Amino acid sequence: PRNSLLWSELSREYTILGQEKKSARAIHIAHSLAPENRLVLRSLARFYSHSGDPEKAIFYLQRSPILKEDPWVLSSEIALCNEIGRTSKNIKLGQKMLANANFQPLALSELASELGTMDFFSGNSKHGKRKFEIAAQTPHENAVAQITWVHKNAHDVSSIISAIPETTFNFEAETRWYYYSQDWNNALHYASLW
Repeated sequence: PRNSLLWSELSREYTILGQEKKSARAIHIAHSLAPENRLVLRSLARFYSHSGDPEKAIFYLQRSPILKEDPWVLSSEIALCNEIGRTSKNIKLGQKMLANANFQPLALSELASELGTMDFFSGNSKHGKRKFEIAAQTPHENAVAQITWVHKNAHDVSSIISAIPETTFNFEAETRWYYYSQDWNNALHYASLW
């Protein structure tokens, strides 16, 4: 009853079953137990984003004291702001984090891919490629998916994609890759693993 991660997982399961009220209750219990836990906070934001209320997701992320020190939380806030067409006030902070040698490459992967995508779409492909190179050093699954999406829809970053180390848990990226390639059997296989 006091395990915030189990409450967060219960919320996810209720969401899968379409039981939004129970999911909301479970994620709020998780958040009240561990308001500064990265996983719980990101799960809360994801819940509101999927429930059609990204403004509320942004509210919780921006209110969190760990936003300014955790690149995972910061990347979620910037991504959600982009999703609703708002510019995050924390972009410069994100760029400072990318330059901070105290963070491991995996911790910066998602943030770097989000900021890189923004650079590409603002016309600054040089900066976008640099950020994608940071994201690809030790890539998180979300970063690989984002790099692949940009490659497919906007800019040729095949040199970065080919440099991504072999990983075994890039199910979202593999799903999207096979989906866009119209390889339905593999797309379905990787979607089920995802």
